[in-house]
Amino acid sequence: MRAILRVGLVLTFAAAALTAPAAAQTADDLFDDSTVQDVRLLVNSRDWQELKDTFRENTFYPAELSWRGARQQNIGVRSRGLGSRSAVKPGLLLRFDRYAADGRFLGLRTLVLDNLTQDPSMMKEVLAMQLFRRLGLPAPREAFVRLYVNGSLLGLYAVVEDIAEPFLQRTFGESGGTLYEYDWTFDYNFEYRGSTLENYAMFKPQTNTTQSTFDLYSPIERMVRAANDSSDELFPAAMSEFLDLQAFARYIAMDNFISDDDGWLGFWGMNNLFLYRSQGGSRFNIIAWDKDYTFWRPTNDIFTRVDNSVLARRALAIPDVRQAYLDTLAAAADSAAEGQEGADASTGWLAREVERLYALIQPLAQQDTNKPFTDDEFEAGVAGLRTFAAQRSAYVRCAVANQSRTPVACN
Repeated sequence: MRAILRVGLVLTFAAAALTAPAAAQTADDLFDDSTVQDVRLLVNSRDWQELKDTFRENTFYPAELSWRGARQQNIGVRSRGLGSRSAVKPGLLLRFDRYAADGRFLGLRTLVLDNLTQDPSMMKEVLAMQLFRRLGLPAPREAFVRLYVNGSLLGLYAVVEDIAEPFLQRTFGESGGTLYEYDWTFDYNFEYRGSTLENYAMFKPQTNTTQSTFDLYSPIERMVRAANDSSDELFPAAMSEFLDLQAFARYIAMDNFISDDDGWLGFWGMNNLFLYRSQGGSRFNIIAWDKDYTFWRPTNDIFTRVDNSVLARRALAIPDVRQAYLDTLAAAADSAAEGQEGADASTGWLAREVERLYALIQPLAQQDTNKPFTDDEFEAGVAGLRTFAAQRSAYVRCAVANQSRTPVACN
C-alpha cells in the first residue's frame, strides 16, 4: 500500500473513477493511426522519479490517464521492455485493473506505451503490425501518440494493444484459454530440453497462472518433443495435435518478408511472440509482437535462418506447408506493392504508407528530445524504409518464382 498512500494523487476506488468518453470514442478511436493523439499521465513526482531511477524493475505506481476528455484514475503504471528499457524515456505498461479488479478503459484491462527507442525511423513497429493484419495474421493494433507526464512532453510513443483478454476475444472469439508470452533468456530454436517441465518456463503464462505446472507446461513439452523426436513420416500427424503447420508457415513467412532479425527465426534464436491455446482446444495460435527490429535488408533471402529452427526446418520439408510459406511470401509482396503504378515502386502501398507516417510524425520526432538518436539518424532510418519498400516486393516475387524455374538473379 506504500505507493497508493503517496500524496499528490487523489486515488479513490469508486466505480466513478472514470469520466466516460463520448459514445463515439472507443478502442478503435484510440488505435486510429491517421493522427497523433495526446495521452496524458499524472503520477506523483516522487513515484515518477523512482520509476525512472529503477527502470529495470517492474514496480507499479498509481497514476491517472487522460485522453480526449476521458479520465481514468486508479491505474497502475510501470516500466516495461527488454532492450528498450530507458531511464530517460521509459516504455510503460498501464494496468487499469491494478488497484480495482473491474478497472477498464474503453474495455481494455491493459495498454502498452512503446517508447520507440530501438528504431531510429520510429515507424517499423506500426508498419509491421499493419502488414501482418493485412495478411490476416493475429497482431495488435497500434498508433502514434504524444505522451505527456505531469504536464511535460515526454516524447513520441506508439500506443499498442496489449495481448490480453480483450485482444483474444476480438481475435479468436474467446479468451478462456491459456496465453503464453515467450520470454527470451537464451538462444533457443525449439530444441527438446528433456521431460522436466520447468525447462520450458521461457513460455511464460499470462492467463490461468494458478494452474499446475503440469497443466501449463505439459502441452508445450509434448509439442516440442513431437517436433524433435517424431519420424519424418509421423511428423505431420504428430504436430497436427499442437499446431496448424500451414498457419505456422504463414507466420514465419511474414517474419522473413519483413526481414525480422528478432522474431521466431531471430538472429539470437526465437523471440517476440505469444502463443495462445484456446479453451478446450489443443492447438496453439501464434501472435505477433514487438516488430521494431525489422525492414533491414530488401534482398534478405526468403529462407533466412529457416534451417536454424527445428520446427521451421522440418515443417517446410512438407510440400503443402512449404507451398503455404511461398504463397504467403507472394501475398505479402502483392500486399506491399498494392496500387503500384507500372514500374514505379514508390507508388505501392508500403511505400505510400512510409510517406504517410513520415508526414504524420516527422515534426514530432524532431521535437522528441528524449529519443536516443539524432534527427539525422531518424531521417536515415526513414530512408532505409523507403529503400526496403521500393525493392522488397520485386525481390521476393523473383525469389519465390525461382523455386519452380531455373533460378535467375534477383535484385
